Amino acid sequence: MAAFFGALVAGAPLRAETDGLDRYFEELADPDYPGWARAESDIRRAWSRSGSPAMDLLLKRGEDALDGGDAQAAIEHLTALTDHAPDFAEGWNARATAYFLAGQYGPSLSDIARTLALEPRHWG
Repeated sequence: MAAFFGALVAGAPLRAETDGLDRYFEELADPDYPGWARAESDIRRAWSRSGSPAMDLLLKRGEDALDGGDAQAAIEHLTALTDHAPDFAEGWNARATAYFLAGQYGPSLSDIARTLALEPRHWG
């Protein structure tokens, strides 16, 4: 299975599809902007796309495990994601959430730091 994921992600490092997000952040910075909810949604949507269907599937499996209350399964899926896509900020953010919910605060803080190193504007 590792070879399968390795073949899928060989080449360029994976990052969220964040081109063009500056405009949305500018909209969010304007307290009078009426479309703030759309801007926030567009940012979150872009952050959730790694550029690889396999990595996006790992993110979804991790999020589904969190939604189901299984933080340990989420950590496993999201660790596979961060191992294979270390430049994908949302993978680190999601795993930080899983660690937090599992009561593992040190690893959670470490993953938050990595998330912010990759995307300083990220909010969890």
